[in-house]
Amino acid sequence: MIFRLSIKNHLLTLISLRKIVVYPEKAWKECIEGKVVVCFLVGKDGKPIKAIIEKSVTNELDQAAIEAVMKTEFIPGIQKNKPV
Repeated sequence: MIFRLSIKNHLLTLISLRKIVVYPEKAWKECIEGKVVVCFLVGKDGKPIKAIIEKSVTNELDQAAIEAVMKTEFIPGIQKNKPV
């Protein structure tokens, strides 16, 4: 299942992701910033299985975004009262 986070539906998840993201030192020193868009799969247990970059900024920022997503636990989708 592919989840696309939006601010309306997943504000608490986004807040927790911001706390997990470690801003790369190189990007900090060089004042590099931007928006990285990550698409990811969530398993039945709520843990991310795979993450890919849909919109890239730099390799350093992309990797920081993927690491933050992979450390976050999500609520899996439910179908017929079972996680999917």
